[in-house]
Amino acid sequence: AALAAAGLALDPGRLVGELGAPLSGGEARRLAASRVLVGEFGTLILDEPSEHLDAQTASALLDDLWASAGDRPLLAITHDPDVIARCDRVVRLDAAREASGRR
Repeated sequence: AALAAAGLALDPGRLVGELGAPLSGGEARRLAASRVLVGEFGTLILDEPSEHLDAQTASALLDDLWASAGDRPLLAITHDPDVIARCDRVVRLDAAREASGRR
């Protein structure tokens, strides 16, 4: 169920990794997201959650991730404007670096 919610039509019996078939970048991203969808984590930290996904798959996955977060804190690390648009607070590290005078 978690794989389907993450938009991943992956046979649960399929071997992946060193002894099995490699996953594409998008498959790996969705497999990681499926763990978030079924896990009970206090805080969700998403690093480029839409990377390697087409726009439709990314939008559906982000809908599910945001819905699964509920009242839990969610930290999204991203360059994707569509992900940024979903956030209620944005911290831009380039602006913080410029303000501190660091490079």
